[in-house]
Formats: sequence, C-alpha cells, structure tokens
Amino acid sequence: MVDSELISVVVPVYGVQDYIAQCIDSLLSQRHKQVEVILVDDGSADRSAEICDGYAEIDRRIRSFTSPTAVWSARASGRCRCHRRIPRVRRW
Repeated sequence: MVDSELISVVVPVYGVQDYIAQCIDSLLSQRHKQVEVILVDDGSADRSAEICDGYAEIDRRIRSFTSPTAVWSARASGRCRCHRRIPRVRRW
C-alpha cells in the first residue's frame, strides 16, 4: 500500500467511555499517517460521544457523528461519511 493512500477507519461507538480514548490513540499512532477516523456513536448513555467530539476538535483526521440506532446502522452511516469510496465493510 502506498503511504499517500487514504485509509478510512469507521469505529462504531456505544458505551465505551473507558476504552475509546485508547482505541483512538492506537489508530492515530499507526505508521501510516494518511488516515481518517470516523467515530459513529449510536446513542451511548455514557460519555463516549463527548470523548469522541473532544478528539474531533483537536485532530482534523477525526470526525465524530451520532446515529441513534443500532451498530449496523452506525457502520453504514460512517461508511457514507468517508472521504473516499469504500467498497466493503470489514467486521472484526
């Protein structure tokens, strides 16, 4: 993969206030620097969305959205917001 190729990572977020900062920090510390991180909170009752919004304010590679539905919808919503066309979604 060429280092100048943009990689879009969609992260569905729900009730993970204790872990989301570690996840975002890990994504941003990767060797490949052309990355956009799309965080889609699907109605968390904790501070997850607030944490995501805070990261989006300080790093232009991160975008934070709220989608008050199920995780599959959050993935689809994030996929639609990518700066490049994503042919498929990988589920881990």
